[in-house]
Amino acid sequence: MLLSIISYLFGVDFKLSFAWTLIEIFAPFFLLIFLLLGYKQMNQGFLTYGHAFIVCFGLFATSSFIHTFFKVLLFNYIDPSFSLMLQEGTIQKFIEIMSDVFPPDALETMITELETHDNFSVTNLTKGFT
Repeated sequence: MLLSIISYLFGVDFKLSFAWTLIEIFAPFFLLIFLLLGYKQMNQGFLTYGHAFIVCFGLFATSSFIHTFFKVLLFNYIDPSFSLMLQEGTIQKFIEIMSDVFPPDALETMITELETHDNFSVTNLTKGFT
């Protein structure tokens, strides 16, 4: 949730940057390792594989649910215009990256498909959670 708040505060361009994408991918793993090491210290330095798996799964499931719930609130109730700006920015990035790869007619069909698909609706965000 903290990552979503930070990316929201810094804006669409920051959220669509490559560096932020790497941070969003690796930060949860580093946080999970940090929390597991703290849990291991609380358990006198002993942690079985099964116990570590249960703790990791619980942390991932809980944090994923909270993050998805926050994104639903943010994109649909708090600031719906942010989702529109994010979708437009995503389409612009897609055009920049894929204009050299695909022919113009195929690119146009992909762009119209992206414009009609709402990635930030409640149903699509909850589908992404499962």
